[in-house]
Amino acid sequence: MTLSPAREVVAAGGVTDAAAALARGEVVLVAGEEGAALVAAAELVTGETARFLAAHGGPVGCALPGRWVDRLRIPAMVPGSDVHVGVGHGSPARTLRALADPATRREDFRVPGPVFPTRTRELGVLERPGLAEAAVDLARIAGCEPVAAFVELDAAADGLPWVSVTEVAAYRRARERLVERAADARLPLAHGGFRALGYRDLVDGGEHVALVHGEPGRGSVVRVHMECPAGDAFGARHCGCAQAVRDSLDEITRAGSGVLVYVRGRRSLWSALTGHRVPDGRTDHVAAQILRDLGVDD
Repeated sequence: MTLSPAREVVAAGGVTDAAAALARGEVVLVAGEEGAALVAAAELVTGETARFLAAHGGPVGCALPGRWVDRLRIPAMVPGSDVHVGVGHGSPARTLRALADPATRREDFRVPGPVFPTRTRELGVLERPGLAEAAVDLARIAGCEPVAAFVELDAAADGLPWVSVTEVAAYRRARERLVERAADARLPLAHGGFRALGYRDLVDGGEHVALVHGEPGRGSVVRVHMECPAGDAFGARHCGCAQAVRDSLDEITRAGSGVLVYVRGRRSLWSALTGHRVPDGRTDHVAAQILRDLGVDD
């Protein structure tokens, strides 16, 4: 691929520059803890772009949100999978554009094919700071469909706009709302009087609660607790979650003001009862937005 004049200068302008490059059909470099990848908006991939990607990495992948994978019923796997899809006798470029087309149907694909699809987390880099998640987030920020072509980099590719996964996450946290306030009630507890504020999760429709005591502000006691039905409701002995909640509420009332943010999990009740709590990457982000809504610096 011949680099355009814009590509011959390394652009470290972060998310905005990278997204603008994707919107022009260009390739950008995304760097993260697990390595680096070359990324392009799937709907704009040409044969030249696909060949450039393949020349600098392994098999060409396509990162898609879970809802796209479910709609297409394609066998999307984790990065490195050997499950590939294609469109008719199509090339990687044609397949990538088809994967990004909302009108494409499952019947349009064949297995195996030239592209391996990768299912990404619904919250993108806010849930998992991965290269595939960052690729999808950047495509969406660029105004394209949230589907991205990518290859994990194993050959030098100088002169491309680049951005880090951390920058993408920071950009999204600063600009996107994950929750909205939905309820407000007084909640007298053995620990003292609290105000219970309910928050609706704008991603999955779940619900979270902030227990507020007094008039919290900067420097107030803040505690965040991830839901654990086994411990919180039934006092399971394999964890100290119930005691942790009690200790937090006691500490807040002794201080005279504070907030306990209770973040609901995304697993079913049964799986939550029979397994251990597994942080899903979104707890801190949800809690931070709730505290910001309350005017409390965590």
